Amino acid sequence: FISNWVKNQEEFKKIAIYYEGKNKYGKAGIYYEKCGNIEKALQMYIKSNDDEYLERAVEMVGLQNQDQLTNQLI
Repeated sequence: FISNWVKNQEEFKKIAIYYEGKNKYGKAGIYYEKCGNIEKALQMYIKSNDDEYLERAVEMVGLQNQDQLTNQLI
């Protein structure tokens, strides 16, 4: 079970890097979020400058309840 989880996290990270390289920041953010890299996901959502992804950023940050992320979003 643990090895499958790690494998999935690695795959999500690879997909995120791929989308980031293609300047598809919103999609990259989704996969960074899935692999647990919340700060990078937030950066990508903001960089996308797309209302749909900015809404995802607000939801994600709200769930994290971390002042640092909230400040970064604002």
